[in-house]
Amino acid sequence: MKRYFIADLHFGHASITEYCTRPTFRKCDFGDDGDWKSPEVAAEAAKRMDNFLIKNCNGRVKTDDTVIHVGDFINSGLVKGVQGLRNKPNFYLDQLNGTWVLLTGNHDRNNHVKPVANFMVADIGPYKAFIAHYPIENEKIFNLELIRYVISCTDFQITAHVHQAWKYKFYQHKHGNYLMYNVGVDVQRYLPIPDDKIIVDVSKIMKKVI
Repeated sequence: MKRYFIADLHFGHASITEYCTRPTFRKCDFGDDGDWKSPEVAAEAAKRMDNFLIKNCNGRVKTDDTVIHVGDFINSGLVKGVQGLRNKPNFYLDQLNGTWVLLTGNHDRNNHVKPVANFMVADIGPYKAFIAHYPIENEKIFNLELIRYVISCTDFQITAHVHQAWKYKFYQHKHGNYLMYNVGVDVQRYLPIPDDKIIVDVSKIMKKVI
């Protein structure tokens, strides 16, 4: 049994392939005006991405493993005027290996996703991690009391939301720097990340700043 972390899958979201230049993106799917050639082309692009992500996940995750998904499991509905896929969460969960635990993301609304929590705290090797979709530096999302708790009682954050903007970043506060580690697929080779890989990465990053 192993535990993995992943985020920002955006199942069913055709345009995320363009926004993040995902491997399944095809420039020929767009017209000269920059929009999808048709709703059918957009739907096929979403299906192509979904299949790619499911194959990647199942190639690493086994039946008895656990996967913590840190927000934005699905993005359904209208995307740039094109109807997105409207598959429900179980459509994907039934195809994915392991037991999936879903945390809330900003796109996990009105699409039947039922997250277990907005955030959580977990032990990862020698570290205690705060796990939430938004980076803790977002003071509009997190109240100051929670931010103070996270900084003083945990070692780093497992986060997402920023896609390919950064793999890790330090939240600078008056007491020092707090590490935010992005498990979003766009910076993690479209694969779930196991505890032991996170421990290695975080240890290396922290050594750089000592």
